[in-house]
Amino acid sequence: MFKNYLATAVRNLFRNRLYATINIGGLAVGLAACILIFIFVRNEMSYDNFWVDAENIYLLEMEVGVPGRLPETFAITSAPIKAALEKDYAEILEVTRLFPAQLVVSQGETNFFEQVTFADENFFEIFEVPFVMGSPEAVLGDTASIGISEAMAEKYFGADNAINQTINLTVRGAEKTFRVAGVFSDLPQNTHLALDMIVLLNRADFLSPDGTTFLDDWGNTTVYTYIKFLHGADVASLEAELDAFIDRNAPQSLVDTIGFQVSEVLHHYLTPLVTIYLG
Repeated sequence: MFKNYLATAVRNLFRNRLYATINIGGLAVGLAACILIFIFVRNEMSYDNFWVDAENIYLLEMEVGVPGRLPETFAITSAPIKAALEKDYAEILEVTRLFPAQLVVSQGETNFFEQVTFADENFFEIFEVPFVMGSPEAVLGDTASIGISEAMAEKYFGADNAINQTINLTVRGAEKTFRVAGVFSDLPQNTHLALDMIVLLNRADFLSPDGTTFLDDWGNTTVYTYIKFLHGADVASLEAELDAFIDRNAPQSLVDTIGFQVSEVLHHYLTPLVTIYLG
């Protein structure tokens, strides 16, 4: 019976070649489009899912609502928030800050502009980046060490071992030498993080002539603040209390400067790590 059906179908195909070609071609194109769309969507939805405990990691963001203007949202916050969060909330496991900057990077006669990420010493405790040489502790354990990706190691040192080699960074107009203490795997494409070179976020590197630094300034919003919560933490309740938290911790000098309670101008909220890319 099946052979008869198959023979009839084949005869009909040959008898109506043009019609069959159009239908089969349309079906093939449709299937190919569906497969490509599925692959694209799956990739878009996979961003940052691979991090360990990704569901417990959030980015602290803020909405700036200046009276008379439409509110604007920013992924950056002020640096002193880190210490205040650690002080006020026991359900927070880690808070880390990132400060990416475009710097002149030189090694021998080679000079490039590169994005260098300044990070707190606990960065790798939240984002467990695999290392192929060296260790996270060595990279962010002192102020003269640097970690670089495999791509950067090849770019600056070729086939040579990059560990203990030196790289110079020009920070705020001053050239400083860093020792390569670790080489980490290139991050996969499906992450919002851009990480090629990383050094310790060191207060002394950013001191102004008057002895101040943006790391102490509540009114200077320049860092990305990531929070890792304990398992089972009530993140929604903590987020609802962020306005009160800001008013409780922000200095009176900031209130005097903006002329309002800080929470009336700066509204903070939490964005889950896995939604940052699409959000």
